[in-house]
Amino acid sequence: MVLGPLGTCDIEADLEPGYRLVPRRDSAINVGLRALGVRAGAGRDEYETAGLTRYRYTGDWLAEPSQAPDGPV
Repeated sequence: MVLGPLGTCDIEADLEPGYRLVPRRDSAINVGLRALGVRAGAGRDEYETAGLTRYRYTGDWLAEPSQAPDGPV
């Protein structure tokens, strides 16, 4: 293990025992991505730089039509 465990949130209402309230740029996922060598570009965080923006908000990707191929798997 290189890093963790980390528990962070950027909204006070989401704060739970064991979590720390931090700005998004210091969220657990961004810190983890930094530890893996991802460096954020200007005006972006590591999550966006790594191309993960589609997955930032669960509701966004749950609403997308399935990309699963037709037929048996």
